[in-house]
Amino acid sequence: MDNLKQYKALVETINRGSITAAAEVLGYTQPGISRMLRSLEEEWGIRLLERGRKGITATDEALRLYPLCLSVLEMQGVLDQTVAQIKGSIVGTIRIGGYLSVLTSWIPKLLQSLGDSCPGLEFQIFEGNAEEQLQMMRNNEIDVGFLSSSVPEAFHFIPLYRDPIVVVMPEGHPLSSLEKVSPEDLTQYPSLIKPEHAYGTLKELLYNQSGVPKSGFSVKTDNGLLGFVRMGMGLGIVGEMVAKTDKTITYRHFDKDYFRTIGMAVPHWKPVTPALHTFLREACRLYQSGEFVTAEPHIL
Repeated sequence: MDNLKQYKALVETINRGSITAAAEVLGYTQPGISRMLRSLEEEWGIRLLERGRKGITATDEALRLYPLCLSVLEMQGVLDQTVAQIKGSIVGTIRIGGYLSVLTSWIPKLLQSLGDSCPGLEFQIFEGNAEEQLQMMRNNEIDVGFLSSSVPEAFHFIPLYRDPIVVVMPEGHPLSSLEKVSPEDLTQYPSLIKPEHAYGTLKELLYNQSGVPKSGFSVKTDNGLLGFVRMGMGLGIVGEMVAKTDKTITYRHFDKDYFRTIGMAVPHWKPVTPALHTFLREACRLYQSGEFVTAEPHIL
């Protein structure tokens, strides 16, 4: 077990780029992590870290060993959880990423359901846009991300829900008198706010249709975009799940079927633990539309 602690120390030090940060994450003192890393260097006869004025840097040898240490730790987690499952319990920690709109709309009910049926599960929640979530999975900071379907091939994607694309506007805006709007309607109001992380159909609508005005600026977060809309800075185009989080603005659907597909992404390269499998299954039970049930990947 001492080796596993040392592997965790190495993995987190490389992930965080700091012995101090690794110590905070793992609940050890900074000298304690340093001793573990020195012991590992002595055992292997390999220098793992270069220490300089700007902090520590992983050596090439450490970077080669990093994925192997990570695999050992992940398989140990699978082993521990499988033993617990055989004995009748689902245990473990699941690190969840998601858009703020998804986290506020879905996660409370999902965690409550799992908490009732699997009290041995623990959860950590991280907000992020699609690219931030993918990077967190690459860095082994989260186990699953709730995002749209435009994911690289290195990730499994489990579709759950078609989220309509809508136009958000301040209360009393002229377009609010319409039941539905067209891209051409937007040309009358040239101040269009775009999300920096535009995805899929939304990106196509924003950039590839000649009738839609060029936007003057972009906003990184959905909350930021909604804030600018509230202040009358322009119209915005977002998923309906985002629009529903702010009761002080108005939104309208398009007259055509624009939507983004919301689902869960997990890395191909990581084993699906019993805890994560249970989480994915419950999310599908609660939120997966019937049209996507047959699209379940083999990991379920």
